[in-house]
Amino acid sequence: MNLQQLRAFLIRVGLPRWGIPLGLLLLALAARLPALGQFLTADEFLWVDRSRNFLAGLLDPNFVCESPANHTGFEQAIGLACTLRTGHPGVTTMWTGSLGLWLRYLADGAPGSLFEYVMGVQTNPLDPRFIIPTRLPTVVLTSLWVVAVTWLVWRLFADRRVALAAGLLLALDPFHIALSRVLHHDALSTTFMTLSLLAALIYWGRGESRRWLVASGLLAGLAFLSKSPALFLNPFIALVGLWSLVERRLRGEVVTWRRLAVTVGDGLLWFGCAVTIFVVFWPAMWAIPADALRTVFFIGSKYASGGHAKGSFFLGTTSQDPGLFFYPVTWLLRSSPLVWVGLVALVVKSVSAWKVRRERQPAGKPAGLKSGRISGSRFATWFISSPERLPIGMLLVYVALFVAFMTLGEKKQDRYILPVYPVLSIVAASGLVQVSRLRSSVSSLHAVILAVILLFQSTLVVVNYPYYFTYYNPLLGGIRGAERLMTIGWGEGMDLAAAYLNQKPNAEGLRVSAWYQSTFAPFFKGEAISYSQEKGKAMAGDYVVFYINQLQRRFPDDELFGYFEERYQPEKVIPLKGVNYAVIYPGPRIQHYVEDQVDETRREYRGIAALLGWDWLEAADPNRPAVAAGDAIPFRLYWEYLGKSPEERFFIRLIGPDGRTWAESISQPVLSENGDPANWRQGQIITEAGQLVVPQGTPPGEYQLQIGFYTQAPAVTEGELTFDLPPDEAWVQVISPTQPVPVADLALPWPLDAQLSELGLLGATALDAPLLPGEPWATDVYWQVGSTPKSDYSARLSLVDGDGQTRWAWEAAPPVSFYPTSRWQAGQLVRSQMVVEPGLRAPGGEFDLLLTLLDNKGQPVGRATLGPVRVEGRIRSFSLPAIETPIGATFGDAIELVGFNLQAPASHLQPDGEVEVTLVWRALAPVDADYVVTVQLLGPDGGIYGQRDAPPLGGDAPTSTWSPGEVLQDSYRFTVAADAGPGEYELVVAMYQGDTGERLMADRGGDAVTLRQSWVIP
Repeated sequence: MNLQQLRAFLIRVGLPRWGIPLGLLLLALAARLPALGQFLTADEFLWVDRSRNFLAGLLDPNFVCESPANHTGFEQAIGLACTLRTGHPGVTTMWTGSLGLWLRYLADGAPGSLFEYVMGVQTNPLDPRFIIPTRLPTVVLTSLWVVAVTWLVWRLFADRRVALAAGLLLALDPFHIALSRVLHHDALSTTFMTLSLLAALIYWGRGESRRWLVASGLLAGLAFLSKSPALFLNPFIALVGLWSLVERRLRGEVVTWRRLAVTVGDGLLWFGCAVTIFVVFWPAMWAIPADALRTVFFIGSKYASGGHAKGSFFLGTTSQDPGLFFYPVTWLLRSSPLVWVGLVALVVKSVSAWKVRRERQPAGKPAGLKSGRISGSRFATWFISSPERLPIGMLLVYVALFVAFMTLGEKKQDRYILPVYPVLSIVAASGLVQVSRLRSSVSSLHAVILAVILLFQSTLVVVNYPYYFTYYNPLLGGIRGAERLMTIGWGEGMDLAAAYLNQKPNAEGLRVSAWYQSTFAPFFKGEAISYSQEKGKAMAGDYVVFYINQLQRRFPDDELFGYFEERYQPEKVIPLKGVNYAVIYPGPRIQHYVEDQVDETRREYRGIAALLGWDWLEAADPNRPAVAAGDAIPFRLYWEYLGKSPEERFFIRLIGPDGRTWAESISQPVLSENGDPANWRQGQIITEAGQLVVPQGTPPGEYQLQIGFYTQAPAVTEGELTFDLPPDEAWVQVISPTQPVPVADLALPWPLDAQLSELGLLGATALDAPLLPGEPWATDVYWQVGSTPKSDYSARLSLVDGDGQTRWAWEAAPPVSFYPTSRWQAGQLVRSQMVVEPGLRAPGGEFDLLLTLLDNKGQPVGRATLGPVRVEGRIRSFSLPAIETPIGATFGDAIELVGFNLQAPASHLQPDGEVEVTLVWRALAPVDADYVVTVQLLGPDGGIYGQRDAPPLGGDAPTSTWSPGEVLQDSYRFTVAADAGPGEYELVVAMYQGDTGERLMADRGGDAVTLRQSWVIP
């Protein structure tokens, strides 16, 4: 078969019709499919998890998921509401991710129900078996997109050469390939935005049928579902419709109101199609439409308005907003040199054509298609006179406006303007075709241009395989130039760091702290710790991995890197394209680390210090350290200096199950490692050392660890700050000593030798500390077990005065609430904490502190005096004074009016005369309320002719503070009214609540007690 026969055969089978699209599809797939699971980007585990919840919500109407849209008023969602996962909104990404989960389900042999399978998917760290299937739908879709765009460009430009050149540029664009191989929304948003744009231009620019407009609207709906910035299409499509009217006017046509109405109707049709797709393909719009829309606009605007949490490295500096030139510079770095050539060629060709047009234009004639019919500028009429120039102009306007739109937000990433990349490639393709028209042999030169595009772009793809994110324009120095100009790295290379560490003999037992842990953990055999600004987590690994964009931004600060650079040498550096992407250091191996606590929720730590972690230096099992009572365990603290004074010491405590502190030690900075405290720097990592001493006799059991520091910071009223420790790691096991402790070694300040049943009472501590009303007071009481106790004893403390009378007693409680005496062993030394709180009724003064041991029936089995104590407060009397007139009346069954002494005329009263009466009270039982005493002189007519109201002792002894048995003498003086006439008068006493005036009832009937009935004024 000769060449002519082969050509005829190919034409007969239709190869010119379907061969080019098929070739482009295969080319796009060939660039995107190989090594699809090589590495993972930082956000993909999130999208797999979102897809998992999305699919589960579709499968089960009763599925309950956590909602990330808490601002909308709900924290959980059910069923279809679970398809609302974020404000991006990323719906098309979740559809493709769900399809990938289903493909993995089929590949695994469809085990069980799809819902149960989906719920079992591990997302953080991501099961690496799901990387390829969840990415595959995006790869296929974007590869088909290359073919679709090629066809649309051919329809728009009416030039197959431009379409084929554009198709090759798109199929082999390294940056687009990189983003179309991951489960994310940028490539999908670009896919639908580009198709919608081209279809709209075909309708308005080429005058094609309305089905193109409908197709554009439907594709716009998918773009809106992909990423919220696609909403930019709304005003731009309106602009395209408006430009179509301007074009008609420039062509000399009359733009009627009917034509304007048709254009507005077209816009509404386009928008209606977009809204229809938006609702149909997002189930959340069926279930919770208002919440879905609020989430898109609220979170979407929040993403744009807030800068990157870790800052953006650009032009040598790190900032929240890299500024106006970020997107132009990053496009120059990410685009292909051939796109530059095409754009420059197009500019040169256009300028040349414009000059030629001007030179050929007859003097005095306006530039137009038909002289005398077209108004407007020469450029405008020239611009619309070519079927090529008009779509190119609208495409460039689209690029300029979209870049300006995205520049408004603080948060910027090079991938955020991916939608302009294919558009500029299309425009560049037109320019490259212009190059092929420079000679008469158009066909051959065009073939050369296409071959150059294919070979050059393929070279760019091959040299960056499989890490296409490493591509940067070689004309600007490639990745080495980009490293100095912008943030680079999105997880590529972390798989190689994992592969290196997997070669370690004990890789499964290693713990590695990794920046971008989500990209590292799926490939690592051991445990991976994710860290960001949490320095303690960074230092917790056997190894720590620093990543390139972290190193560029020096995040979280130079102090973290300085700590490693001063103490260690990098064990391994992972280069990509000659640039160090990951640096692996040996780690300090902090045994226990804490989450970052200097954030919006823990503002009290700002400007002071932040705990990073701690080590148990000599523990056999540092995860569950054990220490015998009487011994000490060395520890080491790591913390971040934020301004704390060196005098504000760190403490480490053991808190028992009863919530009390059973051991406490103070640590000291290691000056040889940290330097002079006067020179400590903000953010510096400080190490401290100390020994946690567990006092003799401390009961065995599990104790919670507490770490904090004493501070004089004005905002800290308690005088100390404690840190939130990992609940599973903040425990210490106290065990009994193997050898008995000699009693003489205790050196108790108040020793005793008392035997209470089976328990020997050895003594107590801290009796010299005064007891303050309303504040807990504790003493350590030491016991020596004679024989194993037969009962779970309790102990009661009492205050005994010099007369041997018990004046106050607290409720009995077990010596150790979490270690009952029935578990005490013969010969064992046990330390108990007796904690009491003097109430307002507790008497003040000097007392003996009596301990009474009671059995499980509450019967005393022994007692002993621990020693003298002093109680701050009002000195009480429990003895009755001499009483002239006994009364014995009772108020409210709790207060007895024992009697009174009267200092006044024995038989007669005088107007304006003084009356003084001293009342003697005795508390029979506790009183909760505070009462006022009123003494009144009642006349023959029942009127009050003298009165004195006052709380007991002028307010110094409120009734709520009276101790049972306490006796008070209180004097009341008043003046007899001047208008008191002759007759018999009565002296009465009552008690009432000051706030309500309600009187306390007396046992003799009524609410008052009469002191004297017949008192005469002559």
